Amino acid sequence: MGKRGQVTIYIILGILIVGVIGLTLAFRERILPGTITIETVQTEFGPIREHIQECVDESANGPIREIALKGGQLTPKSYKLFNGTTVSYLCYNIKGQPTCYNKMLTISDMEKDLSQVINFNLQKCIDVNSFSSIFSGVTVSGQGMPKATVIINKENVQVDVTYPVVLTQKDITITENKFNTMVNLPLGDLYDVSQDIINVETEFGDFDQLIYMLSKTGKYMIYKHRPYPDKLYQIKRTQTTDGLMFQFFVEGEPS
Repeated sequence: MGKRGQVTIYIILGILIVGVIGLTLAFRERILPGTITIETVQTEFGPIREHIQECVDESANGPIREIALKGGQLTPKSYKLFNGTTVSYLCYNIKGQPTCYNKMLTISDMEKDLSQVINFNLQKCIDVNSFSSIFSGVTVSGQGMPKATVIINKENVQVDVTYPVVLTQKDITITENKFNTMVNLPLGDLYDVSQDIINVETEFGDFDQLIYMLSKTGKYMIYKHRPYPDKLYQIKRTQTTDGLMFQFFVEGEPS
């Protein structure tokens, strides 16, 4: 009986030891995965994408609102000061005529202007290297400097960031190069309305905002001020809460 009892104890101890070893290996495998799979990479890139998107929102929102308030240029060369803001002239006076000639501000001009300032802001915001302390056994590094490309749409501003982010574990390396973010501000739509106004100003010399607003079924609110001798137009959407306003001057002639 004594020998059988000892054998039984040894068997139980062996089972317990094997079980403990198995649990330890399983737990270690979960904490320190031996390989990177597509699934784990997607999971690990998730927080990095969120971080870059937050940086883009933070870096782009202010400049988009600023360029709208300044009439399509962040540093306008021809402007008039209004409420502490340098507001661009988008249509210049023609001497002796009620009409003006179009400055020809383009969407491309605004995209280049925004890209430059967003690039500068992103360099101060993005920090992917710090994620190395979060992902156990995985090194995260950004290659070079982030570069933003801006595309102005009617309902939003698309910011495409080219910035190689490298995840490395042992001898396995995976890279993601591009990150895309949509900033939901209708800059392109308000720009289009500004061009409608300017086209009328260049052809007829004055724009009737009431008729235009009625033709657009109240989608826009357009204010026209007359700080002598110029005209200031301010454009907003009526059914949004984003508060974005596009404003610009039409140059007048002193009488």
